[in-house]
Amino acid sequence: MLKINEIASMQRSAVQEADMQKLQQLIDERQRCMDAIDAISDDSFDHELADIIEQIQDIDKETHSMLEHMMHDVDDKLGSIKNTRIGLIKYNAGVSQIPPAFVDKKM
Repeated sequence: MLKINEIASMQRSAVQEADMQKLQQLIDERQRCMDAIDAISDDSFDHELADIIEQIQDIDKETHSMLEHMMHDVDDKLGSIKNTRIGLIKYNAGVSQIPPAFVDKKM
């Protein structure tokens, strides 16, 4: 259980560093640990184990919140890019494709 707690902390760090590849590796490693615990679990949880589980849950909530914030930022940036592109297309739609020419009327 302590290893899962360490992995949860490392997951939070990976999110802070925006290292999604490292985050995925840590998620996989954490799942392997959880599977091993499930295989040997005899449903006899003591107080210390409950405290560790609570710490892990708190770290997970914080990590999840950070990921949601990052996703919201990405969504905002994509929306801004879309609006800029639409504006550029509309701006260029009124521009003639024939280059302007200078005409001397004094001739």
